[in-house]
Amino acid sequence: MSNAGKPRSKVRITAAVCAPLVVVATVPASATGSERETATLIREDVLPHRPGTVLRVYRVVFPPRSAAARHHHSGSVTVIVLRGQILSQLEGEPAVTYSVGQSFFEPANVVHLRAENPSHDEEAEILAIHVDDVGAQSTVFHGPSSEE
Repeated sequence: MSNAGKPRSKVRITAAVCAPLVVVATVPASATGSERETATLIREDVLPHRPGTVLRVYRVVFPPRSAAARHHHSGSVTVIVLRGQILSQLEGEPAVTYSVGQSFFEPANVVHLRAENPSHDEEAEILAIHVDDVGAQSTVFHGPSSEE
């Protein structure tokens, strides 16, 4: 029997599970500039259909010529470029520059060798969507940025 044309049932969302968060994370300094990228957790939701799984959404702003330290993520990450350009390189892959509207995927536990803003005068901004285990640290830094 088809459900076409029938109204969908309403879903009750519990505020404690889906309340938006604003948390600013400090990240290690880059070697390319004195400023660092800023990651802000803008949403965190436990996924009721996947027990033990959490979806986290971060807004990350990269000042001109800034670079993140080498790192990996405990879960999968999809990144969407909102402003500027991001040069990204995962271990075993070539470096790629992504522009506004483009996206890329970072598999769990793969080292992110380069994540940097190549512009000398404009900020870059990304939306990073993480799928993690509840309680897991989303990002684990390995040390200096790719330029050190």
